Amino acid sequence: NKRCYLQCGGGVTLGNNVTLSYGTVILTQGLDTCDYISNSKNKYRIHKSGDVHIGNGTWICANVTICPGAKVANNCIVAAGSVVAGNLVENNCLYGGCPAKKIKRLD
Repeated sequence: NKRCYLQCGGGVTLGNNVTLSYGTVILTQGLDTCDYISNSKNKYRIHKSGDVHIGNGTWICANVTICPGAKVANNCIVAAGSVVAGNLVENNCLYGGCPAKKIKRLD
C-alpha cells in the first residue's frame, strides 16, 4: 500500500498473505535507551537493532508502527494507529493500542 516504510537495517520477515495498510512503519533500528542520560550527551549515540517478524495471514491496519525486535503471530489484526513495541504471541487475535495489547480472540 501507499506510504509504507520498511527500515531494513535489521531483518524483516513477512509471512504469507500479510497485508500492510496505508502508512505502516516497520522499524528495525533505533536509539538504545539503556543509560540514556549518559548516551544523550554523546555526539554519536549508541543504536540497537532487532529483527521484525510478522506471521502468516496477519493484517497490519493503517498507520501502525512496529518497533525493532517485535514479533506478531499468525492470523492477527493489529488495529489502526497501534504501536507494536513487544511480542504479540497469540495467534488469531485482535491487538491494538499504544503499546499494542490483546483486545480479543478472532475465533
